[in-house]
Amino acid sequence: MNDAARSTHWPKVIIGLILFFLLLTGWSVYRAAKGVSEVANPRYYSHGLKYNDTLIEQEAAAGLGWQVGIRLADGRMEVRLTDRDGRPVVQAQAEVALYRTDAKEQSLLHLAEESAGLYAAALPEDLSGSLSARLQITRLGAGLSRSLLLNL
Repeated sequence: MNDAARSTHWPKVIIGLILFFLLLTGWSVYRAAKGVSEVANPRYYSHGLKYNDTLIEQEAAAGLGWQVGIRLADGRMEVRLTDRDGRPVVQAQAEVALYRTDAKEQSLLHLAEESAGLYAAALPEDLSGSLSARLQITRLGAGLSRSLLLNL
């Protein structure tokens, strides 16, 4: 190959590489905008932004020595919350996030305090099989979070 053929070959290769990278970048932007995974939590980043607050709440709950007992019966979920001395923890807010495979978003179930330290709610009737869930309990700046696997 002569020098003239080599010198005209390199600009075509460089232009081809630039076009390839531009095409790859355009495809990546398109996939990022349109191809969101169905498994991803839409509030993922907001959970990460308040990580330190959540960590402080969990440490406060651990310092209080909260104990959680969970019972599923007759289509209801009951959560009994006690302190380290076995006394009921009252006036807390409790909710369960149900991660259903048949729905795009999680279902939130608010548990009401039925008696001192007993928080309960009726489960949706169409639930069956194994189901992932997350229990979140907060009271006066202290919080407790538990991952659950419900077998219905």
